[in-house]
Amino acid sequence: MRDGDWVERGGGVYCQNGAMVSSCVISNCQARYGGAVYGGTVSNCSIFCNLAFNGGGTYESTVYASGTS
Repeated sequence: MRDGDWVERGGGVYCQNGAMVSSCVISNCQARYGGAVYGGTVSNCSIFCNLAFNGGGTYESTVYASGTS
């Protein structure tokens, strides 16, 4: 949020044209769509404590995780 206004897409990361985000931590972000990440591919990231009207963690993204059971 900037001055109380919500970002429209991707509070933490806005990916265009097939971009990839990997091996990162994305937390405490806010947006209308994709509180943490909007679009693109997310690989091996920790995503927590994000807020959105649609898709608190990710929205229109492909997500890959490793080490889960």
